[in-house]
Amino acid sequence: MTFLLVIIVLALVFDYINGFHDAANSIATVVSTKVLTPLQAVIWAAFFNFIAFFIFKDHAVANTIGKTVQAEFITLEVIFSGLIAAITWNLLTWWYGIPSSSSHTLIGGFAGAALANAFWNQPGLDFDAIVAMDKISKTLFFIFLAPLIGMLISAFITLVTIQHNLVYKTGIIVASCMLTWFAFDYFEQAKMVEATEKVYGLEKIKATLSRGSQSVAGSESGSEDILDAEQRLAVWRELKPQVKEAIRGYDEVGSEGLSLQVMQLFPESLQLDGQKLSKAYSKADNSVMVWGIMVVAFLFVLAFWYVEKFTTPTAYRVGDMFKKLQLLSSAAFSVGHGGNDAQKVMGIIAAAMYANGDIEDIKNMPDWVPLACYTAIGLGMLYRHWFGYAQRRMENYQNNGHQNHQGDSIGRSLCGDLRGLDFVHDRTNGNSGEHNAYHYGFNHRGGGHQKAFGGPLGGDHTIALGLDFDHTHFGPFGGFGVDAGS
Repeated sequence: MTFLLVIIVLALVFDYINGFHDAANSIATVVSTKVLTPLQAVIWAAFFNFIAFFIFKDHAVANTIGKTVQAEFITLEVIFSGLIAAITWNLLTWWYGIPSSSSHTLIGGFAGAALANAFWNQPGLDFDAIVAMDKISKTLFFIFLAPLIGMLISAFITLVTIQHNLVYKTGIIVASCMLTWFAFDYFEQAKMVEATEKVYGLEKIKATLSRGSQSVAGSESGSEDILDAEQRLAVWRELKPQVKEAIRGYDEVGSEGLSLQVMQLFPESLQLDGQKLSKAYSKADNSVMVWGIMVVAFLFVLAFWYVEKFTTPTAYRVGDMFKKLQLLSSAAFSVGHGGNDAQKVMGIIAAAMYANGDIEDIKNMPDWVPLACYTAIGLGMLYRHWFGYAQRRMENYQNNGHQNHQGDSIGRSLCGDLRGLDFVHDRTNGNSGEHNAYHYGFNHRGGGHQKAFGGPLGGDHTIALGLDFDHTHFGPFGGFGVDAGS
């Protein structure tokens, strides 16, 4: 029990480190454009990282992480070793400013420890027998796919935002919302079909059939198991279209009503657990997320129409509008970050409890585990302010008398990088006087360049376009704003 507590504490420490390791994802834009002060920004980000606890009811990420290693090779020693490796690497990459993913670090540490333990004790085993290669390959695939998707989404948002025709711009946003609605509805239905298969025990049925000819051939009891599995599989194949049809009416009947309808489809000898089925359907419900996206899109459209049709559009008013919209994009990014990254540690803690015999399945984690993980990552976000403040003071002292690019230096010193799609306010204070120009910048983890391509706007106003991608994360909303202030 003591060793289990040590592992749980280490897992929460990793979650805490992950919070300040990724703090820049959420606050760089709102700080660099001075929408919020550093303290306000980290409080804002930490709050919405924690709010994700109430939004994400389906812990699919935690289940994936926890099942990276095959159940028979999950031990407390393996989990402990994987956590130590992940924490060490996270701190090193954070300290030296190396772009890295905490998710991939944790998966790699967990899988690597399991492989070392298995090969040491049982040489000659296949990789598939030790780790779930389907889950690992999916993770590796998205290492390359994620930045491409992020680039496409942010480029699309940029092209929509810079459109001068307001009606055309609104039409594109409405069409995008409709496509998003149908896509999420499709994903929800697919998730509910998958949930029905799990409650029905389809995985166990397929496992019985796959190993039947090898391990139980010639055994009377084994033959009965295979026959039963074949019959259950045939029933599912016959009823699957009817289950899909019932799931399409989920919005009218809810999780409990749908579970009753699905249970009535199965014969009495194969009745499902109604409580588990209802709970699984409720977790697959993504309506909160969909409505959140719709509300954010509506606020964007409302802001565009208000500034351009109901007021006299000026550089100051447009810039002020984008500053306020940055609060929405930062909040959305924080919710997504919390909903994804906190679940990694939930999966590790659940795996440790499974290895210790406290729970029968990784999915059956106690309610305090999600609450503790979301709290830890939120506190990690808050810590980033105090470290960033000290670092910024040091950089300002070292750079005294030299150029101070407000947007870039504050973002780097406070956060470690500038991220998202962002119009940043850039003023040079040096011996040569003030400098105002259009700028385009591509920043990667606090490095990069800004290249002038325009001329002065007049006065003390300047607009800079910054584009920044990290190969590990992307969000549905880039940080986006204009600072045309003096």
